[in-house]
Amino acid sequence: SKTLAIAAGEVVTFTAPASAVAVDLAVSVNMVDSLGAQSATQAVTISEIITNIVGVQMTTTGGNGGTWAHIDAAGAVLGTQLVTSNFNSHAVFGGMTDVTIDGQAMVKVPKFYFKVGTSAAGKPAWWISDVPAAGFAVHPAFMNAGVEVAQFYYGKYQCGFDGTKMLSTSGHLPTVLRTPVQFAADAAARNTAGVTGFMMHSFWQLSAIQMLYLIENKTMDSQTKTGSGVTGVLGNVENGSANYRNIIGLWGNAGQWLDGFKTLNGDIKTWDINGNKTWVSQGSAPTPYAGWNYPLTFKSNNNLNAAFIESTFTATATGGTSADGHIMYDATAGIATNEYIPVVGGYYNNGANAGLWFLDCRNDASVSYGAFSSRLAKV
Repeated sequence: SKTLAIAAGEVVTFTAPASAVAVDLAVSVNMVDSLGAQSATQAVTISEIITNIVGVQMTTTGGNGGTWAHIDAAGAVLGTQLVTSNFNSHAVFGGMTDVTIDGQAMVKVPKFYFKVGTSAAGKPAWWISDVPAAGFAVHPAFMNAGVEVAQFYYGKYQCGFDGTKMLSTSGHLPTVLRTPVQFAADAAARNTAGVTGFMMHSFWQLSAIQMLYLIENKTMDSQTKTGSGVTGVLGNVENGSANYRNIIGLWGNAGQWLDGFKTLNGDIKTWDINGNKTWVSQGSAPTPYAGWNYPLTFKSNNNLNAAFIESTFTATATGGTSADGHIMYDATAGIATNEYIPVVGGYYNNGANAGLWFLDCRNDASVSYGAFSSRLAKV
């Protein structure tokens, strides 16, 4: 605690300890005139992340969302865990802001670089940085036609439809009863009269949002941490409790068809990591149980370390590192040899299975269903 006499217009600089990742600076100020009269004291606490790199380690698997801890750039667990006010000061987390493009409510997600490895304690770990750093790669969500982009834009709301184009606007129920092929065309229909880049949201974009949520919130149980959303009955317009940094209805209400991921003949395929939208094999999907699976650990082969696709799993939500249901294909129906497109987030009747990591990949591209919608995005 220090008391300083500061002249009008003077700038005071405070230096944080070299080992600090984040600081909370409590400042109390009052003004004194030439006669010694003092104003009332004004107090404020400034919370700042003071490094570009912030991460999280998976301390233990299982347990309905896993046990996690914040770590520094070297992988050491932070003695004081970060809170929302700290992340607000980071260029990526705090840079997730509302924008309106072509009349659509979108959320800007700033570019980040990521690293997956092990923490100082030997635990699985994920880091992000808003600038290039040794051992980090740009997240695939920020590649478009082989070129890095400064951000992508994600629909603030589950999508609507005006009869011609996909919408991201408030005040309506999610549009349903359209196939993923139709939704993709609805989104691309916005690209007229000089407008470009609109698309149905993609696997890599959702994976980037999942990584940011995980690092900030230290859990894969989004319903418990943030809100259940509409997971019992369809009918809520905004689904506002299932939100993250301005993005509304990330889970529940209607499931959301997703582009850039599919299973084919039991093999996982995703778009390439360079933004060319070419299909790349990512290895075999794990053989599912006869029902919902709950991931314990996640694939890191090929390019899947930028995402969260199960490597091992359990049959119970309470035992899963992710509490959200996963189905890669319906083994009980003997349809693993077909091509299937994912629905994410969960639907109004999924209950606890719904959440940010929910993935149901057992429907083909011809399916339209009263609980399946989608979401607008843009690069």
